[in-house]
Amino acid sequence: MRSSKSTRVRARYLCVWLLALAACQEKPVPGVCCTTDADCARLGGILPRGCPDGFVCRNLLCEAEACVAAGDCSIEQPVCDPGSASCTSCTGNADCDRYADAPVCDSATGGCRACSLDTECASDVCDVDTGHCVVEGEVIYASPGGADTARCSHEQPCSLNRAIVVAAADPSSSIVRMLPGTYGTTLRVLSGTVMFVGTGAVIQPLQSTIDAVNIQSGANVTIRGATLDLSLNNEILCDGTAAHAVLTLQDLSIVAYQLGPIFINCSASMRRVKMTASDGAHIRIGNDSTLDADRLLLTSRLGVDCIGKRMSVRITNSIMDGAAVGFSPSDDMSSESRLSLWFNTIVSSGSGAVGCGATTTNALVENNVLVAAGADTVQGPCTIVSNNVVFPQSTALPTSNRIVDPRLIDPAGHDLRLRADSPAIDAAAQPASLVTDHDFFGNPRPSGPQSDIGAHEHSPSS
Repeated sequence: MRSSKSTRVRARYLCVWLLALAACQEKPVPGVCCTTDADCARLGGILPRGCPDGFVCRNLLCEAEACVAAGDCSIEQPVCDPGSASCTSCTGNADCDRYADAPVCDSATGGCRACSLDTECASDVCDVDTGHCVVEGEVIYASPGGADTARCSHEQPCSLNRAIVVAAADPSSSIVRMLPGTYGTTLRVLSGTVMFVGTGAVIQPLQSTIDAVNIQSGANVTIRGATLDLSLNNEILCDGTAAHAVLTLQDLSIVAYQLGPIFINCSASMRRVKMTASDGAHIRIGNDSTLDADRLLLTSRLGVDCIGKRMSVRITNSIMDGAAVGFSPSDDMSSESRLSLWFNTIVSSGSGAVGCGATTTNALVENNVLVAAGADTVQGPCTIVSNNVVFPQSTALPTSNRIVDPRLIDPAGHDLRLRADSPAIDAAAQPASLVTDHDFFGNPRPSGPQSDIGAHEHSPSS
């Protein structure tokens, strides 16, 4: 924006030229221009005159043009207006096509930005890690009503079973876009590297079908954005017994029933996964398995049961509302399995929030808020229990732990954030065994002098 001084200087400059023109209309005046009869009349009725190359006529003066084409403009104002030769705001995603890292026109700012939603891309697939819109030709499309003989294109989506076959045949990796709707079949992958993008899609097999998701040996599968409905006693199974299998669940919801568990016998990762159950469902970790979970939300007596051999389980920045974690390794050599719990809030409806079996030797429980209904919130011989806020607890814990009410906002109403007077605020171990730069909501950690204990960083506005 021009300053008021600049505006005054422009006005004085223009007045000088107007006086000169009034005295002699025939002599051209450098820097003065008019392109319409009305403007030329303001200059004393001179003939229309333009500006030299590289300049544009603005307010009766020749000024250097800001742009000739869109390539001269910035990501903040990506469009070149040919009439004024100035850069202006975008009006649609097409104006941002040349920015691979920012393909979306932001109507609020008028600039281009990275995509964050699948619906912001013409292909219906946003690479949320990079902010790029995936090219439509690189996507395999499925729909609930798709035929086995369809082309699996955006215009002609095929069945989910057909899409899996096409994806598994690709020796590299494939993206399957499950278009919105309800899929009454099992998502079963036996091989290949496949990402399923399921924003708006629901996987809900029939009751006679045991598995809602079945990942077998050798497959590397990511499922993002879908809802997995296990309410008809269905299960999620990742079985890497014969060969290594990998399952990643990201940004999705799981609805479970009393007998609808997740069985993990592979390498599994969960990021921003919400899982609710009517009663008693669980995530069960078996032999030779790993679970790396961050920003997990488990509710309604849903638990994590670690009962195998050679397990490695790490859970961070997560909330268990009514749930608990049990670690009972069955290793032949007691040092093989490991459990790590950092920066979680676990409020169990049962007698304990964290329980360790008799053979436990590698369990680290640090910087967590732990609350239970019984006398002992931490039960059994967990190896290292350090710097937690625990309530209640009758059995002795190391002195670094605080046996005190964590003062959560409303546990009965399922609001497990910290009150302003919580002893967990600015109380995380320094240094912690694990440092994390975010909390459950994705807010930066720490938000104060040091990190807070538990899944949430307290702030006055949160």
